[in-house]
Amino acid sequence: MKSFKSLSHWGLFLLCFSLCIPSCKKKTDSDDDVDASSGRFYKYTSCTVIAPPAEVNLSSYYKKYLNCSGIPVIGSAAIDDEALIETDNMIKFMLRGKDNIKNKMIETGSYFAITPTLGLGLMDAPELAGSPYINAYVGGIVLPDKHIGVASMDNILCQGDPNNNSLHEFVHLMHLDGFRHAYPNFESEAKAAFSKSKNKGLWANTHLSRDFLEYIAAGVTIWYGVSKQSSPAAGDGAFNNIVKRSELLAYDPDLYNFIATYFHTDTDVPGCLAPVLDPVGNANCDPTVTDIDGNSYNVVSIGSQCWLKENLRTAHYQDGSAIYNPNGNSTDWQSNTTGACLSYQNNPSNDATTGKVYNFYAVMNSKNICPNGWHIPNTTDWGVLLNQLGGVPVASAAMKSTSSLWQAPNVGATNSSGFTAMPYGATSDGVGFQGHGNGAAFWISDEKSSTEGKLIMLFNSSTDAWTTKGGKTGGLYCRCVKD
Repeated sequence: MKSFKSLSHWGLFLLCFSLCIPSCKKKTDSDDDVDASSGRFYKYTSCTVIAPPAEVNLSSYYKKYLNCSGIPVIGSAAIDDEALIETDNMIKFMLRGKDNIKNKMIETGSYFAITPTLGLGLMDAPELAGSPYINAYVGGIVLPDKHIGVASMDNILCQGDPNNNSLHEFVHLMHLDGFRHAYPNFESEAKAAFSKSKNKGLWANTHLSRDFLEYIAAGVTIWYGVSKQSSPAAGDGAFNNIVKRSELLAYDPDLYNFIATYFHTDTDVPGCLAPVLDPVGNANCDPTVTDIDGNSYNVVSIGSQCWLKENLRTAHYQDGSAIYNPNGNSTDWQSNTTGACLSYQNNPSNDATTGKVYNFYAVMNSKNICPNGWHIPNTTDWGVLLNQLGGVPVASAAMKSTSSLWQAPNVGATNSSGFTAMPYGATSDGVGFQGHGNGAAFWISDEKSSTEGKLIMLFNSSTDAWTTKGGKTGGLYCRCVKD
């Protein structure tokens, strides 16, 4: 797992936690430096929505500009900031690990425009005025000569057709402004795979049979699990029933292998559509499990693992002995080195909702605080989980609940894994709880030092999942994983 800044003591961790960690935040691909040294937009970056800089010479129609990756997303005053942010997240996802493609696109001056609605509403973009293609490409469009991709806000925010048109169009832009310049064989290989598919009679009555450009773009939406679903096997004029990677491999292995060569394998695509993914592993999980106190917990199957879907709330170890509860006595909490637990805000009536917090001494106690047959996850357990969810940079989006208890913006949250992480904060003194609404923090069972344990943190401001260390007397929530 990726490592966050080491924090020398628990108080510093909670300070960062309670302030949404602006000063502690590490560099992620959400604020990448632009590596290109030329291009229309490369000097004019912003990770917040601003008015378009005059120097980039955009039409006065555009009033909003977001350029956090080097590829600007723009829109009129009618476009919600959320649509620009979602598109920017998608762009960064697609370009992850593809710096050569990103830099080619920046140097070329690629950009992406958002219009209010699908269909002829795309004509709102001034660059499309008079385009002869607009009636044929009502879901979105790319104009190669102008280096622009266009999609609509209603589609991006899932207010219309359930298909990720913005990702589809961005694949076209990556192809035309990036791949074909960076990889001389890209187009010849794509055309060869397309020709084979036509000869086999594949993709009849779908976008993918139109030409090799659509073959690539529509194929990549299937690869990432965001193609339109529940279409007939015979095709409906745009799609058929192939919506997952395993289905793509079985149906058109040449297209599968082509995409696998040029696109990354991450799975947790940003946006309002939860990707359709193949199951990982073969976990056989009972729907619930009960602890020593008789508390029943919902269980979620995530790939090869079974996890509690709720925070642990037991007051006893597996052998029936009580876990010490200082009942709001700060001195007793901070001096305890044998294991301690506490209800949120020292109110046991909160346990059913929030679970209890535990110090690291309770976590490492050999008597085990988890239900029989379960344990506090170690570094390896957490690593398996994060990898099954697409890797560290995107895993927390799939883990965070979409509850309004998360303060805005709760970046990327889909809870597609069912993990349902809630932002209940943490405590250092056993009295005050900090970070409520901003983040979730869970113990990892591995010891960092004689005074520090390891933990994992999720934040409302990021899709990343961070591991760090904290003082063993700190109070964090616990999830258990099946042995």
